[in-house]
Amino acid sequence: MDDYLSKPVKAHELAEVLERWSAPSFQATQAVPLDTSPSLAVGADIDLAVLDSLRELQQEGAPDIISELINLYLDDTKAQLVELHAAMTRKDMPALQRVTHSLKGSSSNLGVRGMSSLCSELKEKFDEDAMVEGGALLNGLEEEFARVVEAFAGGREMVNQ
Repeated sequence: MDDYLSKPVKAHELAEVLERWSAPSFQATQAVPLDTSPSLAVGADIDLAVLDSLRELQQEGAPDIISELINLYLDDTKAQLVELHAAMTRKDMPALQRVTHSLKGSSSNLGVRGMSSLCSELKEKFDEDAMVEGGALLNGLEEEFARVVEAFAGGREMVNQ
């Protein structure tokens, strides 16, 4: 990215950056709303108010921003979990701390509270050099991610119809 936003990311600042970098010749399809009803969060700790606030960034005629953010989050999180396992194998504490910090931030920004909370705990364990406890928390993080994927699956299917 050729821009910078400081944390915590504010919806209006993100909208300004996205507007600035959006290609003017882009022909978008009609946005399909993502179901952000309370049933979406069954089994996962997801703050639907955060998703609703991000919805304010939606531009008329543009692809559904929530669906795009969720897809990016899920893809990035899969890669970060693989990276965490590799770093655990190598006992690479700086990588473990960096990836958990990054995953905590992305989870928080999307309202995925359970993942964010587990990442905080995980980072504390890695800061303490507690690899065994960190490994157990990493397993819990993967279980929570499976619940998040399941919770978002209905919304992704709606968008892809």
